[in-house]
Amino acid sequence: MQIIPLQFLIKECLRTKKKHEQIVTLPFTDTHGELVMLYFKRPPNTLENFIRYAPNRNGKLQAKESDMVNGLNVQSLPLAHSSGYLWFQLPENQKKLNEGRLSELQEKALIQRENRRHTGDSPYPT
Repeated sequence: MQIIPLQFLIKECLRTKKKHEQIVTLPFTDTHGELVMLYFKRPPNTLENFIRYAPNRNGKLQAKESDMVNGLNVQSLPLAHSSGYLWFQLPENQKKLNEGRLSELQEKALIQRENRRHTGDSPYPT
């Protein structure tokens, strides 16, 4: 088992980070030239394990929160809270609807979408 000087890496990362960077890659000399990737927002949506770390006073003090997480488990919002989905398109609601009702709702949504398009002299408001 190898001990990673996490606080030093975070301090160096925050020192060299540019404004809109989401990933910083630093060379880690203790691991024989391996690279350490630091994600600022979320890690990629993979099965790999990552260390989640909340720096305390920008890395000046030791962290109070750090744990191992899976890339799939730390995604921001579940599908139920995502924008861009109609209520009947969510998986938990599709289980409750029968085939006829679901096709009827999809047809109505398609008609409403077509009515919102301004093709020619459309009498429908937006």
